[in-house]
Amino acid sequence: MKLTIAHSPDSDDAYMMAPLALGWMDPEGFEIEFIRKDIEQLNAEATESRYDVTAISFGAYPELKDRYDLLTAGSSIQEGTGPLVVSRTPLDVAALKALTIAIPGRRTSAYLSMRKWCAEHGFEPAVELMPFDQILPAVVEGRFQAGLLIHESQLMYHDAGLRLVVDLGA
Repeated sequence: MKLTIAHSPDSDDAYMMAPLALGWMDPEGFEIEFIRKDIEQLNAEATESRYDVTAISFGAYPELKDRYDLLTAGSSIQEGTGPLVVSRTPLDVAALKALTIAIPGRRTSAYLSMRKWCAEHGFEPAVELMPFDQILPAVVEGRFQAGLLIHESQLMYHDAGLRLVVDLGA
């Protein structure tokens, strides 16, 4: 039986797929096809039930709960960690209100967290979507003054010369 497993190309998803993808684990008769795509694209494709197993953002789950069951392992969300809003220069909330923020997707858990934080500070953020792995370089290059980082970008922003505006996981 063929089984399609879709995941994002970020390191934690790749790590979770490694035992099957590298042959360290017996697929027990399944022929597995791995699909790697940006998380927002996977969120959208999950609304079409395109894959047997798929990574999705926790923020997308309410829309998908009738299409997919949650697995008992594999979550990238944990207490005390979360998405980061970063910028090239120090920003306060008032300055952030006037900017367009690069985000990894409207269905992502990161954007859900950011929208909640923004609402608590009295504004709806102006946003532009881009693949999660392109946000950090876009902010570094000045194409955006602020970006919402997820995955390994959260570990690299400081070395890239960016500044933390808000840690949404704090």
